[in-house]
Amino acid sequence: MCRADKKCVELCLDGHPEAFQKLVDRYQAPLLSYLTTRLHDETRAKEAAQETFVRSYFGLKTLKKPGAFSSSLFGIGDRVVGEWQGKLSPKRKVANRLVLKCFPVRLTGSAV
Repeated sequence: MCRADKKCVELCLDGHPEAFQKLVDRYQAPLLSYLTTRLHDETRAKEAAQETFVRSYFGLKTLKKPGAFSSSLFGIGDRVVGEWQGKLSPKRKVANRLVLKCFPVRLTGSAV
């Protein structure tokens, strides 16, 4: 469907939210590894990854450089970790059960 991040983002913004699954598939493992290192807990890292992808999905419209999706994703991940560690005030609480049930993608092996 889309090989480049920029194309996936553009497709998603053009009304094809399933294109976001390609981005999740591409960045799930590196993001989870990064968050596990930061949080020292794989279960919390999986929750943080889900939160990160949800925020990223809803923030696609504000992404200035669609080709820099990964930088934005990891930046959001940093913010989530900071909030969870109490270093930052929460920007907003997005990942509630209703949003996660409606979200069009799932992390591999994750249950909502």
